[in-house]
Amino acid sequence: MSTPIEITAAGHRLAGRIVEPTTTARALVLALHGGTYSSRYYDLQSSPRASALQNYADLGFAAVALDRPGYGIAANVEPAACGFGAQSEILRDALREVRRTRTDDLRVFLIGHSIGGMIALTMAADMAADGADTPLRGVMASGMGMVWQPGLREMWGSLLGESTTVSVPNEARDQVMFAADPGLVDPAVQRDAGADLHPLPAEELRGAIDWTEAMPGVAARISVPVLHVLPEHDGIWASDEHAQRQAAAAFEKVDGATVTVQRAAGHSLDAHRAGYAHHLATAAFFETCLVTDQP
Repeated sequence: MSTPIEITAAGHRLAGRIVEPTTTARALVLALHGGTYSSRYYDLQSSPRASALQNYADLGFAAVALDRPGYGIAANVEPAACGFGAQSEILRDALREVRRTRTDDLRVFLIGHSIGGMIALTMAADMAADGADTPLRGVMASGMGMVWQPGLREMWGSLLGESTTVSVPNEARDQVMFAADPGLVDPAVQRDAGADLHPLPAEELRGAIDWTEAMPGVAARISVPVLHVLPEHDGIWASDEHAQRQAAAAFEKVDGATVTVQRAAGHSLDAHRAGYAHHLATAAFFETCLVTDQP
């Protein structure tokens, strides 16, 4: 079971949850949720293997998920704090605070889904640029990429207006977040994932809409291995061979970058039946990074 946490980072109060392994932790994992979700996305309880945090902890990792700026107790931050650069700064400070409160000196991995994946990659790039002493060893980013599904970029753009937040109707959200094949989704887990939804900060949506132009530049600044996972049935981002080639080209300067497709999963892949397989594959990536990081 997860334990609730609250921390102050760059002057902002953030909430989240943590699951510790029963043995000595292999590394520290920080998970960043996508738009409209919260840290609860990584801690679903409606199925034995639905909690990503618990799955990573069972595999030996201390696993933390935070509500990003614009969500949870940080829902009322100023709009500028929800841009990708500002979120990277706040969350990097949050990561330092999490590590400061621990007695171990664990190596670190970042996980991000959808917009959270974009921000995780931005954090990794910023860590490399600012010479931070955080021992980051790898990043897994899923549910985002270089090629939009037809019409989806325009659809998201049409939701932007004068408001600082964007509300997405549940039915429309589920159509793009989950695979159309009902056999790929446990209905209880889908309901669980939809039990804690939030308006989308407009500033981070603007960043997502511009992501395909930004991603190559962000990727070029990353100095640790990257696992980039495209869900096979993603309703927002393409995962075909062209999309895979475009993503691989964006990461061509990153040593140890891998682009892969998670079969039998839609956009919110952690909440699909294949979610556990995805968590195992991510943990295997972490293990490889740890092995190759030996002095």
